Amino acid sequence: MKLPFFSKKNTTKNQPETQTEKLQTSLSAEIEKSLPQPLGMLQINYVFLCTEGRKGDHFASKLAEAGDEISYRKIVGKGYVITGTTELIKVDADIAKQRIIEMTEHGLKYGCSLAEWNFIAC
Repeated sequence: MKLPFFSKKNTTKNQPETQTEKLQTSLSAEIEKSLPQPLGMLQINYVFLCTEGRKGDHFASKLAEAGDEISYRKIVGKGYVITGTTELIKVDADIAKQRIIEMTEHGLKYGCSLAEWNFIAC
């Protein structure tokens, strides 16, 4: 006797996206809209919000080791904020997308979430 609700076709096609896939999809659309015209170099300005001080401090130092200009401070309550600017990078959607997604995924490992970001054309 076959039970149709146990069919592999029905159970695998409607699985929800993972958090990383959702993140990549939403960031890709935003990056494409806000990327400046390819005239030279750009920097990415960003803000991360952290819930744990020690983990946020470690994440801020990782970003600084990568060459970013970083400011890390305590905000009202138990929160912390990391503001930063990347080094100059080539104006390319794929490079910018990869850098933002990489920073966001690393931030999640340290309990920090990307609150805002924007491009600065140089």
